[in-house]
Amino acid sequence: PTPRPTFIVVPPPTPTPTTGPPSSTSAPTPETQPSEEFEVTNQFIISNEVGLTAADFVPGFEERIKLDNSYNTLTMETVEEEYGSGSIGRQGNRNLRATRRLLVEHVFASGQTDSYSNIACPSSASPSALCQLVTATFMLRVTSDEDSDAVV
Repeated sequence: PTPRPTFIVVPPPTPTPTTGPPSSTSAPTPETQPSEEFEVTNQFIISNEVGLTAADFVPGFEERIKLDNSYNTLTMETVEEEYGSGSIGRQGNRNLRATRRLLVEHVFASGQTDSYSNIACPSSASPSALCQLVTATFMLRVTSDEDSDAVV
């Protein structure tokens, strides 16, 4: 079986709240559920037999663009597969009368490769291959979809 990617979730910095009176000309905003975005970082190994090194994978390089697009598709499909149509049910704590629901979404086009390092290839790679360790990130948006009336 193909190994699944390992994800490390890093919460974003807490935004600074803005203060001051609301603008008298602003339209009322519809009530939305609170959401947070999380940066997810993972690493994987790539190999090639055409002599590419980590230094070749500069922004704009055709092979890096292809890898970024593939990584973005992989992360989007993995999130969809893991969380179905975007929402998961999770058993709430004792203060909830109903199941807690969270909407988990891949932030569109957020997947990108960040850094490349030359490494020794694993034994499973071709003897003529060059290998790189790639660090990449994408964003997840998690939105509460619970009924506030269900909280005791």
